[in-house]
Amino acid sequence: MSNICCVLQLAKELVSHIKNQQSLSTVLQWLVYIAQKVFNLHFGYRFKWGVRGPYSRSLAKDLRAGSIHEKCVCEENLKLSTIREFLEDLKSVNIKLELALEIAASYAMLRYDVYPRPADPLEELLKRKPNITFRDAQAVAKILSKYLFGLKEKA
Repeated sequence: MSNICCVLQLAKELVSHIKNQQSLSTVLQWLVYIAQKVFNLHFGYRFKWGVRGPYSRSLAKDLRAGSIHEKCVCEENLKLSTIREFLEDLKSVNIKLELALEIAASYAMLRYDVYPRPADPLEELLKRKPNITFRDAQAVAKILSKYLFGLKEKA
């Protein structure tokens, strides 16, 4: 079952870091994917590769619905201190956080959740997203690797 209340708590963490508030729902897609995949949080959203990277139709629907109860409670331990540290690490790369999250989520999805799995997820990322530089992708992948230590590669 998806937990929009937990996602809203993540959104509160993200909102102060994002300059373009119109892109918040897209950036939130990437953060929720990362939270589920990298930080092993269980919100119940399924992601597929979209035009801009990981995308969940059900998350988009929940975000658009706007039917959030006043007493919205997240039962999940969100590991907010680790997520805050991750966001700060991404900001240290000196690229816009929106772009860093796009790179991180897309790289993680290409590395773990697409079939057939590319031989080199970083190279595949650069093919699919020509607006991303090798330097930026490599810097974000290096930061992400600090948090990916527990994930297993798909066969």
